[in-house]
Amino acid sequence: MSGITTCHTTSQYTIPAATRQGKWFLIFLLVLFYSFPSEVVGQEPADVPPVYKWIGGKDLALVKPTIKLIPFSVTVNSKDIIIAVATDPQGNVYNLSFGGGVSKYNSNGNLIKTGFIPSSALESPLDMAIDEEGYIYIADFFAGGTTYTDNGKIRIFDSLGNPLPERTIFTSYFRPMGIDVDEENIYVAEYNDGKKGPESNPSSRIEIYKKTERIPRATTSQVEIPYRIAVDSKQNIFVSQTGNNNPEVLIFNSTLTTRTILSNIESPGSVVVDDFDFLHVVDYHDKVNFNDFIAYENLDYNAILSLYNKIKEGISHNVFSIKIFNKDNILVKTLRDNNSNEFNIEFPIDLTFNGCDRMYTINVNTTNDLGLDFDLEIYKRTPSFDQEKPVITCPANIEETLTVYQNSVAVNFANPTVTDNCSFTVTQTKGDPSGSQFSVGTHVIEFTATDTSGNKNTCSFTIKIDPAEEEPDTEDPVLTCPSNITRNVDPGTCGAVVTYTTPTATDNSGNASVTLKEGIVSGGTFPVGTTTVTYEAVDAAGNRDECSFTVTVKDNEKPTITCSADITVTAPIIC
Repeated sequence: MSGITTCHTTSQYTIPAATRQGKWFLIFLLVLFYSFPSEVVGQEPADVPPVYKWIGGKDLALVKPTIKLIPFSVTVNSKDIIIAVATDPQGNVYNLSFGGGVSKYNSNGNLIKTGFIPSSALESPLDMAIDEEGYIYIADFFAGGTTYTDNGKIRIFDSLGNPLPERTIFTSYFRPMGIDVDEENIYVAEYNDGKKGPESNPSSRIEIYKKTERIPRATTSQVEIPYRIAVDSKQNIFVSQTGNNNPEVLIFNSTLTTRTILSNIESPGSVVVDDFDFLHVVDYHDKVNFNDFIAYENLDYNAILSLYNKIKEGISHNVFSIKIFNKDNILVKTLRDNNSNEFNIEFPIDLTFNGCDRMYTINVNTTNDLGLDFDLEIYKRTPSFDQEKPVITCPANIEETLTVYQNSVAVNFANPTVTDNCSFTVTQTKGDPSGSQFSVGTHVIEFTATDTSGNKNTCSFTIKIDPAEEEPDTEDPVLTCPSNITRNVDPGTCGAVVTYTTPTATDNSGNASVTLKEGIVSGGTFPVGTTTVTYEAVDAAGNRDECSFTVTVKDNEKPTITCSADITVTAPIIC
């Protein structure tokens, strides 16, 4: 069960308070348990049955017969039929068609290159696999020659699509039908129809090759018309086969010495094992034999019409599905549309996974003119395969020193470098952005990388801003005195009270003391005559400056003279 479990009660019985509290606590625990993915409550992500959400699709090809009545003939653009899909380590998606070669798409399904591996490099391919190094393996076949030794072949291409003929594996007159690879081996499902080689009796086999060798290390013929093969991390091998009118999925051990049958399968198509060892099997539920579909290019009109009708009827009844089995080969989930278009599963041909959280399927729908419409469907898988944190590396620590009288400085820094097996985003989660002004002190800059699966990693570095280094101050202050002053004496005095503006000083340090060195302070009484006033400015470094001005007091007041009273003198008479 997934989602939130809701409880409804219709009882009128009043529950005692203490009991009610216990009940609601229990309900809370149940809701909590069912509201979160299983891994939250202790289950490992690799053990959780996957949940898929369809997130988009891309049109690939439309295949339909062209009918000519006179003379009657039917032609089909069967070269456009897409029969296999695979992904590389970078998450790019590759489609293999009967006659169009291999086309390359990005992880969102956007076309990168048509004919990444051109059709001219192939003959009659049926399946494709890509290993962890990006090498592409294609099951190919051409019936010709007299020895038949090189009819069947596994062609190998590098990650750029260049052929590697020296590594080609020949399967003689057996046609390779299905292929899978792991770190060590190549697994091939092969079939001989008895018509294209020295052996006239139809026969089938499974072969395992080491990647470094071209001779099989293990072989079994305990199969009957196998057409798809898959291997899990323990080298258990899964083979879907037509059988004797009894389609089934066989399970072999790594040496092909034991065989069992997978239950709950009616008519299998592709078999694919994901990175958590969940087996995905396309099941056509007895409506279609997959072997008929991959022989589509050789069918006549009646066979094409019959196959088309079977596919159309199966789609209309929603019988085609993808069945998911856990590591114990127990069916845990079935994906089908159920008329909801929730999964866009009409007639699935093949499927694959990237290393993150995507499943890709080649899906077919029918058109009204006997056409088959091929699409690439994209799904988000939960939980993700990706449990790996991004690797994020920040730039080195930065140290800057302010210049004299500078309070802050602009600092630019590079973004971190990030690598991850999946797509990611990078955000700055601490500190001011590049180009900001940074003041004295240590500033922490942090970045966080988050991949599409939610895995996070952080890195940080520091920006240290040191104060300006002190330099010897040899610059004198600048002292400015007022202009010379001339005043008359104050009435009745021999001087004058003179007020003047005290000189001011400027200095590169921003501070200088000003003192009276000579003369009389402002507001003092200056005597008649000229008095020189000198001020001195001194900064913290002892640099000094002085200025002078004069204060001249003029005596413009006349003296006051007071004469005595007139004197009368009587002169004596002298005889």
